[in-house]
Amino acid sequence: MSTSTTNPSGDHPGDRLDGVYNDHLSRIMVVMREHYPKVLASNRFFEEETGIHNELGANNLNDALSHLGTLFEQAHLMTHAQQGHEVHDFEGHLRRGMMESYEQVFRLRMGQVEKLWREHERVVRPKQVEGKLRGAPPLDHLDVLRRRCKSLLDQGRAAKRGHNWEAWYEGTEALAEACSTATQLANALEQGIGAARGSAVSTRRHWGSLITGIVVAAICLPLGALFANWMGDGSTTVPSVVGKTSPSALLTLADAELRIRINPESATTRRCRVLTQRPRAGREVSKGTVVALSARCR
Repeated sequence: MSTSTTNPSGDHPGDRLDGVYNDHLSRIMVVMREHYPKVLASNRFFEEETGIHNELGANNLNDALSHLGTLFEQAHLMTHAQQGHEVHDFEGHLRRGMMESYEQVFRLRMGQVEKLWREHERVVRPKQVEGKLRGAPPLDHLDVLRRRCKSLLDQGRAAKRGHNWEAWYEGTEALAEACSTATQLANALEQGIGAARGSAVSTRRHWGSLITGIVVAAICLPLGALFANWMGDGSTTVPSVVGKTSPSALLTLADAELRIRINPESATTRRCRVLTQRPRAGREVSKGTVVALSARCR
């Protein structure tokens, strides 16, 4: 029932519905229609980004509803100003829930950034300063992103002092952008760390290849005369050594003629003695046949 009354304290004449002033009811309807969906969207954003329940957001929703409960329960005993305080606090909890959802996500991401930053300083920055690393975002770019994160956080937190939805929307947008910037910073740090790790792996492979080449050379030099006799007069290419260390070698007839006769017996006259071989000497083999040869050279 709607009635036109004057509050006992004389603070505000006007219509009420079940004790609640109509202008307050109208304000609540505007909030629920225009702003409440964005509050719920903020809560969903937090839970989708983190995979955990937004307890802080849920607490703010409960607190907002508690102010409505107080208003509806005690409206007939409250002045217009007292009812206005309940509506104000109802809106305030919704605004905080909306903004703090983004702020929580931002702080979680910045926690990851701090860990990546420490690792980046340890494994990436020294190489960048020396100019020995490619494919990593420049240090200046990372510093710009980090400063922007702080600036956006400050903008968002400053908006909490506002008393209207427009100010809080601006703060929420700043925090949402801060989340996006923090993600960019984390990705840039991971890119640099990945480049540094790839560089380290490449360096290890380079040294491994170099060492392998030295070992192969050590094998080929003393066995050079052996290979020349072993291949026979009709051959034009010396087989390549593809593994093992001296005095053993694994050979592949990849570049030999299609048919070739293995005859390493004469190698004994070149300061090398054949210990084992597969296939045996005298067999004809096709191109590409792998020959295992073990020899000892003086």
